[in-house]
Amino acid sequence: MNREILRLKNLNSGYADKLILKNISFSVNEGDFISIIGPNGCGKTTLLRSISSELTPESGEIELYGKNLKNCTPGERSRLISFVFSINSKLPDYTIEQFLQLHTFPYDVPFLFKNDEKKISDAVKICGIKNSITSSIRNLSSGEFQLVQLAGACIQNSRFIILDEPVSHLDPRNAQLIMSLLRKLNASGTTIITVLHDLNIALNLPGRILGIRKGRVYFYENAAEIYNKKLTDKLYDIEFTYYRKNNRYFCLNSY
Repeated sequence: MNREILRLKNLNSGYADKLILKNISFSVNEGDFISIIGPNGCGKTTLLRSISSELTPESGEIELYGKNLKNCTPGERSRLISFVFSINSKLPDYTIEQFLQLHTFPYDVPFLFKNDEKKISDAVKICGIKNSITSSIRNLSSGEFQLVQLAGACIQNSRFIILDEPVSHLDPRNAQLIMSLLRKLNASGTTIITVLHDLNIALNLPGRILGIRKGRVYFYENAAEIYNKKLTDKLYDIEFTYYRKNNRYFCLNSY
């Protein structure tokens, strides 16, 4: 059995005026692929922000590779885990290469790059980036920039990557490209945790699915259990139509 690399124990977290996550407990093993689903506002992004230390939990514990996250320095944490969050502000006028160089910060002093060329070229190849690395990130499409963000995560730490809605706002082709890349990384040993809104993507990925409802863990199951028990009905408070074809699971709402 693969070793446990992340454990949350009775986590309560949120913001100054509102507690969002209540008594969250679950664990992740090395090599897992975990999809996180749930209604808007249930606490999915709050959970990721708590794991990244962007938010300080009110109580409970987060252990990363057996060490309390509170005792990890930012540099140590960044060497153990990479995050890909949505960037909502205006992008800086960096080239792809400059943006990727920023992700070497856990290992080097930024902008003093001696041995980073290979890291960058390897990440560009792994992620299938077709644009010239001298292109401005401001000129990239959403799908192209998501590939660049994934390449940055691979440079920072290719063994454990956490993503917040990596295929939101992407067309089907680019969504498929991103999810295929995540599958490929996972098959090579990378642990993946990703928030998703598309249930049909989540139901057909390897690993388990964490369902969050009203700030609490509602289920932590594989796709077959969710399909057989129709667990997403209660999760979203609507009735889905479920079917299976060619060993794939589908969950459709009836509007």
